[in-house]
Amino acid sequence: MTVDLSRLVKPMVWEKHPSANIWRCNVPHGEYKVFAIGGFSWDYDSATSLDDHTSKAVESVECAIAAANADHAARVLASLDTALIEELVGAAETLLRYIPDGVVECRGDKCREPWCASCFGWDYADAHMEKVYADRDLTRATLAKLKGGA
Repeated sequence: MTVDLSRLVKPMVWEKHPSANIWRCNVPHGEYKVFAIGGFSWDYDSATSLDDHTSKAVESVECAIAAANADHAARVLASLDTALIEELVGAAETLLRYIPDGVVECRGDKCREPWCASCFGWDYADAHMEKVYADRDLTRATLAKLKGGA
């Protein structure tokens, strides 16, 4: 099971300076800047450490923004407990195996399962399974997003 954890990092929102070729993006851990003045570069200043400053020259504004976005994602992901996220995904995948396939009939054995038409009637059992299918589909879609799909 491989989870694309970069999908957990929100995209950075850049603001262009009104009169200069400078873009800024403030994030909780600091500030990123992209410069297109006599060349292209990006830099990062930490909000918590004066020693944490990064500055790099690149080929274009697009490259500078992409590099700054990658640096930001790496800093955010480094602070996450990725093993716990992997465990949570594994637990959700395991639980999906126990979702009933459809309405059943125990024919008087009193199973009392909410998807049993014999115990609760077809209308109730069908309505229950519609909720189950909706939750199953939502879980599958969320897992697909985490794994880099859809």
